Amino acid sequence: NSPFDEDYWLAEAFGNATISPSYSFPPISMSYVVASKIKELIKKHNMMAAGDLAESASTYLENALKAAVKRAGDNGRKTVRPCDL
Repeated sequence: NSPFDEDYWLAEAFGNATISPSYSFPPISMSYVVASKIKELIKKHNMMAAGDLAESASTYLENALKAAVKRAGDNGRKTVRPCDL
């Protein structure tokens, strides 16, 4: 095994343990916002942020951007502009 081979790193991490070929890793959640900046903004208004607010804000932003991409495409453009939001 080469250090450039994924199996090499799995063996290094888990010894001789093997991962079942049918096992799939859970999808990695992608955040589009910085949680600390959201909390900072809310704190400036003497409010508190719920622990899952950043995740909801990220989902909200993702949906808004997907809609903006569709609108730009529907208008024959490949560039998403602020007006698409």
